[in-house]
Order: sequence, then C-alpha cells, then structure tokens
Amino acid sequence: MKYNWTTADFLKQIDLLRVLIQKEKNPERKYYLEKVLDSSQYIFHQKFSQFKEPTESIKQRLCNINDERLSYGRYYSIIQDFYFSLEPLEDKIAEVEAMIESSFGDDFDISSITGAYVTNDKAISLTKVFYTSLDQDLLPYFNEAFNDRFTTLRFNGHVGPYTLKSTDGNTTFIDGVRKNFINICKTRSASKIFTLIHEYGHATKNLYCPEKAYSNDDGIFEEVDGIFPELIALEENVGNLPPLFIAFQKYTTLITYYNNADALVLHNIILNSWKDHNYRTNNSFTKYLKREYDIEEEVLQTALETNLFDEGIYVISYLVAIELLHIYKKDKKQALTLYKEFLNIPADKDIFPFVTKLITINKNILSEATNVVDEMKLQLESWNRKHV
Repeated sequence: MKYNWTTADFLKQIDLLRVLIQKEKNPERKYYLEKVLDSSQYIFHQKFSQFKEPTESIKQRLCNINDERLSYGRYYSIIQDFYFSLEPLEDKIAEVEAMIESSFGDDFDISSITGAYVTNDKAISLTKVFYTSLDQDLLPYFNEAFNDRFTTLRFNGHVGPYTLKSTDGNTTFIDGVRKNFINICKTRSASKIFTLIHEYGHATKNLYCPEKAYSNDDGIFEEVDGIFPELIALEENVGNLPPLFIAFQKYTTLITYYNNADALVLHNIILNSWKDHNYRTNNSFTKYLKREYDIEEEVLQTALETNLFDEGIYVISYLVAIELLHIYKKDKKQALTLYKEFLNIPADKDIFPFVTKLITINKNILSEATNVVDEMKLQLESWNRKHV
C-alpha cells in the first residue's frame, strides 16, 4: 500500500523514545518524556491491543455518569445551554428530517446520490492545498506531519479496536520522536477530505505545541483543533463538491452533536429518578422513566452509552469551533489569531477560563445552526425539483 503503517511501526517509535529517555541529561525533560512514554503505552493498549474491556452493568454505568455529572457540572451546563438554544429550530429540523426520508428513504448513501467520490490521492492533495493557504504560522508544522505521510498515514477498513465506538479517523501522537500516526476509515466518499483535514488539524497542533497533548487539563476541548479546520473546509467547499453533499455534511455534523447533547441532558433526569428509586435499576425504575418522562428503553440505553469524555468533548469542541467559524466568516485573520491563542494556552493550565476570554460559547449557535438547517432544506428542495 502507498500509505501504510502497522502496530510494529508504532512500537518502534516507542522504542526510540526509550532511547531518548536514556540519553536525556535534563531531569525535567526526562520526566516529561517518561510521561510521554507512559501515555503512549497506555494508548497502544487501548487502541491496538486485543484487550476487551468488560461490559458494565447499568448500575456501574450510572455510578460513572453520576461521578462525571458531579465533577464536571460546568461542562454539562454548556451542553444543556446548547441543547435548549436550538428549541426554536425543532419544527424546522423535524421538517428537514421528513424531507430527507421522503427524498432518499431510510437507508441511503449521500455520496452515491450526489456522485461525491474522490481517490485517496485527490483527498490528500486537497488537504495539502487547504493547509497551505490556511495560516502561514501553522504551515511548517502541517508540512512536518504531511511529509511523513507515507509512513504515518493509512486508510484502514476499521479504526481502533472493535470494542470501541466507530469513528471516521483518529490521530495518535508520540512526542520526543514527534510522530503522528493517522488512521482514516477506508471509503470512496468525498467525506474523507474533511476527515483528513480534521486529523491533520490534530497533527498540526501536536507539533505546534506538543506538550498540550500531555497536559493535566480535563481534555474537554481537545477536538477543537480538528473540528475548526474541518468546519472551515466545509464552509469553503474544498474540492468544489456538489452543494447537496456539503449541506448534508454540515447538517449531519450539527444533528449528531445535537443528539449527543440530548442524551447528555437526559443524564440529570435519569440520575434523579435513580436516586428516587433508592439507586435500584429494576422494572419500577424503567417504567417510571417511561411514564413520567417518556424515556423508552432504547432512549435510556442510548443515554447510558453516551458520556462526557467520548461524545461530550465533541459537542463542546464543536461549540467553540462554531463560534470561531462565525468570526471567520467576517474576519479570517481575527478568527485564526484567536485560534492560535487557543492553541497556545499553557499546557499546565485549566483551558476553560482561557477559552471564555477568547469567545462566548453558545453566543451564535442558534444563528449558525439556523443557517445549516436552512441550507439543508434549500438543497433538498432544489434536488426534489430536479427529480420529480
């Protein structure tokens, strides 16, 4: 394969890191590299080993959710504000969903409908073009990652262990040796352009400020550096793709995070009901949720499978990225300056206070979401007129 790497390549870099640690004379630097080594070995175990985590019981999952809800209530509040901010759009979203179903049915492929296919080489080339024009300060770091693409990028049929939730791509960074291992889910769809741009956003940030990858921060904003470039690329329609395809990518991104927010908002109701039932998860508990809150078994299961440190970080990072995009549409230079200020937040600091100095989260989410939904509706109407 032209672009390929294996777990043996990943382990080889870990071995090289061990050599660097042995040679390092500066104690502070040595302790940092040892932290990188510990993190890299943990990531290897989580992502690439055959280990399967045991299934959690409902009670165990509720205990974990309760811990997250108590420890990170400030982030739950942001997600809740986002969810209720979109209340004015509920009817319009329902209308668009009905239009999608009537136009394409339940099981459809938007790439097939629009003809939005690209080769791997074309997607990589477009990623290069995008980052070359994005920002000159970040460009050298992108180039460093991009120049390694033949040995650190791969297009795989599956990303990560089969025990994890599916994803379109991921990036694993090892500092010291300064290597980003990028894995992109194999597909013919032009969506891989935006997946590549997302993952190279991570790779660029990792080289621009490597210690941020090993900070003691909560990690709640760690997807901003992938989502923001991805949103810009969609806004600028990198690849000159069919408008319906672009509108659908924007729309499904919004709705995915909106649905994740819905599941996270339900945590409070579920936890309070659990407490009222003396922390039991019997039939009385599930029937109560159905009767009082119309929470069906399937909805309950989805909520229990949704957590702050998987889905939640994408929701909050999206909310930061969408505010930066709102600024970018009016003033590209200002938005990129703010973005680089975000990237430069000290690795030993809590990021949340710094972020709130740069942007106001949820300030423009309704207007941006309205634009996304309206664009989707407009493109559906246009498609239907041509295919009556």
